[in-house]
Amino acid sequence: MAPELDPDEIRQRMRALRNSLDFDVERITSSVRAKTDWRYIVRSHPWLTLAAATAVGYLVVPRRVEKRVPDADTLTQLAKEGKLVFAPQGISRPQRDSWMSKLFAVALAVGSRAAVTYATNMLSQTFEKTSGQDSEQLPAYASSQPK
Repeated sequence: MAPELDPDEIRQRMRALRNSLDFDVERITSSVRAKTDWRYIVRSHPWLTLAAATAVGYLVVPRRVEKRVPDADTLTQLAKEGKLVFAPQGISRPQRDSWMSKLFAVALAVGSRAAVTYATNMLSQTFEKTSGQDSEQLPAYASSQPK
């Protein structure tokens, strides 16, 4: 049989448990916020982000339509099937963009901006490291101090 505890001791343990739970919840919340931030994802997985942006860009960009000049027999066959469409040259029919293509375009814009920002940050950090070195270690043409 377990020894009986003093009610004040039980209250003190419960108070400590509540405080630690509050701290744990705050820590988990901040961790989830950080990991769902797109900047964190780009920083932690730059190559995967670049590959995903490239794949989305490849899927969003429309394929080129190959233009062929058909012979008379092919034109006759297309006319019989009702697949022959005449349009004046220089005037194109407006394309109806689907919501999916617009969503991909926005995702591509956000992804490319994130990739450029990441690359810019990496380059600036590299330049800062290089400029922080002693001028003795740098070649004469790379030194920032005039001779």
